[in-house]
Amino acid sequence: MELLQRRLREAVSQKRYLLVLDDIWNEDQAKWDELKNLLGTGGEGSRIIVTARSQQVSLIMGTLNTYRLQGLTEDDSWTLFRKRAFEEGAEVPPTLEKIGREIVKKCGGLPLAVKTVGGSMHSKSQEREWLSVRDSEIWDMPVGEDGILPALRLSYSHLPSHLKQCFAFCAIFPKDYEMEKGLLIQLWMANGFIPSDGRKELEDKGHDIFNELAWRSFFQEIEEVEYSYPERHEHYCITICKMHDLMHDLARSIMGNECLSMSEPTRWEEVSRKARHLCTSENFSLNLHRTFHSCRIVRTLLSSLPKMLHTDIIVTDDTLQPKSLRVLDLHNTGITCLPIAIGYLKHLRYLDLSGTHIKALPDDTSTLFNLQTLKLSNCWNLCKLPEDMRNMSSLRHLYIDKCKSLKHMPAGMGQMRSLQTLTMYIVGNDAGRGIGELNGLNLGGLLELYNLRNVRDAAEARHANMGSKQNLRSFILCWDMTQWNPPYCYAESAHRCYEEDVLPAENAEEVFEALRPHGGLKLLAIWRYGGGSFPTWMMDSLLLQNLVEIHLGVCTGCEHLPPLWQLPFLKFLYMIKMDSIKHICSSTIYGNASNGTVQAFPSLKRLVLHTMLSLEKWSEKEGTVEVALVFPLLAELEIICCPNLMTMPEIPSLKSLELKGTDMQLGLVCSLTTLSSLNIEVYKTSNGTESPPLSKNKMSFKCFRSLENLGIVASDILAPLLEDEVETRGLSSSLHHFMIQHCHWLFSSSQQSLSPLGFWKNLTSLLYLRMEFCDDLVHWPEEEFRGLNSLKKISIYGCNKLVGPSPLPLSSSLDGKLLPNLEELDIVHCDGLLELPRLPSSLKSLYVGYCPKLNSLTEGLQHATALERVDISGCPSLTSLPADLGHLTALTSMYISELSGLKSLPQGLGQLAALKSLCIHKCSNLSSLPEGMQGLTSLEYLYITQCPRLSSLPEGLQQQLPALQGLVIDECPSLQRLCKRGGSYWHLVSRIAYTEISDRRTNGTFLPSFPCFGRPPKV
Repeated sequence: MELLQRRLREAVSQKRYLLVLDDIWNEDQAKWDELKNLLGTGGEGSRIIVTARSQQVSLIMGTLNTYRLQGLTEDDSWTLFRKRAFEEGAEVPPTLEKIGREIVKKCGGLPLAVKTVGGSMHSKSQEREWLSVRDSEIWDMPVGEDGILPALRLSYSHLPSHLKQCFAFCAIFPKDYEMEKGLLIQLWMANGFIPSDGRKELEDKGHDIFNELAWRSFFQEIEEVEYSYPERHEHYCITICKMHDLMHDLARSIMGNECLSMSEPTRWEEVSRKARHLCTSENFSLNLHRTFHSCRIVRTLLSSLPKMLHTDIIVTDDTLQPKSLRVLDLHNTGITCLPIAIGYLKHLRYLDLSGTHIKALPDDTSTLFNLQTLKLSNCWNLCKLPEDMRNMSSLRHLYIDKCKSLKHMPAGMGQMRSLQTLTMYIVGNDAGRGIGELNGLNLGGLLELYNLRNVRDAAEARHANMGSKQNLRSFILCWDMTQWNPPYCYAESAHRCYEEDVLPAENAEEVFEALRPHGGLKLLAIWRYGGGSFPTWMMDSLLLQNLVEIHLGVCTGCEHLPPLWQLPFLKFLYMIKMDSIKHICSSTIYGNASNGTVQAFPSLKRLVLHTMLSLEKWSEKEGTVEVALVFPLLAELEIICCPNLMTMPEIPSLKSLELKGTDMQLGLVCSLTTLSSLNIEVYKTSNGTESPPLSKNKMSFKCFRSLENLGIVASDILAPLLEDEVETRGLSSSLHHFMIQHCHWLFSSSQQSLSPLGFWKNLTSLLYLRMEFCDDLVHWPEEEFRGLNSLKKISIYGCNKLVGPSPLPLSSSLDGKLLPNLEELDIVHCDGLLELPRLPSSLKSLYVGYCPKLNSLTEGLQHATALERVDISGCPSLTSLPADLGHLTALTSMYISELSGLKSLPQGLGQLAALKSLCIHKCSNLSSLPEGMQGLTSLEYLYITQCPRLSSLPEGLQQQLPALQGLVIDECPSLQRLCKRGGSYWHLVSRIAYTEISDRRTNGTFLPSFPCFGRPPKV
């Protein structure tokens, strides 16, 4: 807290500011006075605007002027009410208008109340129904301490029973949570909230319920969000919404203790045994076992862990106690297997194991006859599905995309007639595993087809009946089992990825022709197709007119592209290793020429051309007609390893350009004056020479007045440009990110080798600097960094000649002023590094990894008083940590890994009073922990793994560390014996909320179960 206060003072000190504090509920005068003191250092003219629902808040805050927002007038309220209660343009019966205006008066001019009550009247057409609402006793109820308006309670009371259940269930999510429509519907289905009439699919009824609740204003901020993940060939739209906080309070008041959202550490004795629906988040690994033992009637357990946060837990037969469970969400929890007891959960309808490490599902999973939704996406280790899965007759949604180890499907999946989602299918040769199994399945969303080479002929392909699957939106076709994972960013890795030849298939073209989809696709991907031409249906622009994204990869035999430039909504196009393609557009495009130009790809925003060795032209007649080809909306262009492409079309909206492995004249780039991001990699051409010299390229940075990101790789030909101070002056106000790789002329490696200081002097707005494999970086470049006062982060990778600080004394004018705003520093794989440079006092995060000669941290850390996070890994020459750590008052997380030379930790470790998490991993010679650890009064998580010589803990560990919530000890044999039940330390560790004493033989770096140990981003 002290650190945050200091930052706030620094942020506003002597600066004029406008601060808006929205929806304030604090009525504690002391807290407001404390905040005012922090803000009092601001400059003259500073202002604070506060919004609140309580007059008391205004009085406490001592506002100069209080503006009471008036409610809507009666006429305005009636107008809003009428829009909700009646169809647009409908005539309102006079009797209902009279009653309606009386109802509106009771809403007190509050828009939320007017909208909600108005929405509830939309389904009521009888006068008696309107009178019942007007005369309800709920209007006379006072507004309680929870602030819930009577109008909202009234609107809820008039909901149909199934809408009441669906709305109240949403109390399981935290306030202000973005709820996803599709997930909500699946959870409602699983809990039986959606009534079935046999005429309409449950999902469709769920959509109706969602829309009804939205119309009645129980949901708000409804938004259609479009997601595109090119690296995962995914493109889809989802609907998200939120609940107004008063609506959330209403739902919580209805559910009481039956519905709990636990985003903070929970005292389990306070969790009601009546809880039916639970949502846990960051402390999931600590909560799971106690959840099931405390709440035997729980029906829903959700984990809201972030997608990239893996928490390691173990699920046993004893864990799965509640037989009433309908929803079990274990996504991203890092589990490796499920117990056989999963088959006992006969009421289970929703199971999410996506992103976990499971290798197989128990065979008993196929006895979950009520299961409706099974999510296994991104289970990279999953190698088999239950063979009797065809018996799961209720299964409607099966997500198995990105399961890279899965090689075949269970037989007879065509019998699963309820399936509406099957995100991946692997075509087999055996009976019951062919493509014909898809015939009667009404699939939607995403479908990835692999091993299409196993389809015998066109007749078998037609039997899949792809054209009838009207709800399909993303269609991926792959002729073998090679997973689609194009490395868009690195040309050199493309050759490794694609070195396996595409096997020609005699029937490839006729099979492809027979897989004609319907016309509603948004994404189409073709991968490792061995035919010589694309099917005729890809030439049909009407069939493909709704496409937003196309991927074509390793179709080495195709010489001509379909007329993709005609597609009206195409935004993303990726072509990877299309070896025989010589041009993008055919000559027919010039039939639409006007005023000397012709437009191609009218909606295209991103284009990637990767490893297209024969590509020469953008259009077939380029160079023979005087018509300019224009890509009107293209914003991002990557040209990687296309050595024969020498020209550039007109691209008036281009913002980002990446050129790697091309002979293209760099002078052409100067015409792209709208660029904000430029990455250039110069390579050796086919004849062994570098790209054309600068004099022929006529490249100039003066063209780029908006360039924010610049990346240069092995481009010595740009040296004359960057050495010209005048040439780079235009970069001073715009350039924020600069990446250099394999450049040997930007730093002064000796007095004889001087760097272009004028260039560095111009980078006054630079925020992020990344340096990789720069052999001229020998000492910390103090002169070069002299003017980088805005720099926030530095990443250094593979600079093996870097040894440490400059041998020259630091200039007195720079003392304490070098890099005054630097907050993050990563130094990784710098083999020659001996010691750290002097780190600035502003630094908050430090990561030093795999620097084998590093032997000292003391001088570097001496002035880094603001450090919050330190990670030192893979430095075997480091034999000790600094003895005095008392100046690191802000440090909250420390990660020590693979320090084989470290035998003990300093007594000064106990000076880190703010430290919350300490991880010690793979320190093979560490034999003891310091008794001084009693000073770690804020430590919450302690993790020790693969430290075999560590045989004791400081005496009285639990008493010395009062905040400790979690302790993990793994592969420390002596400690494990002492800490297990019956051991000498059992009485010390048994009172800790969560302990894990195990002997897992982990490979590589094993991260602990606690989210606080998330490693910093690597370079």
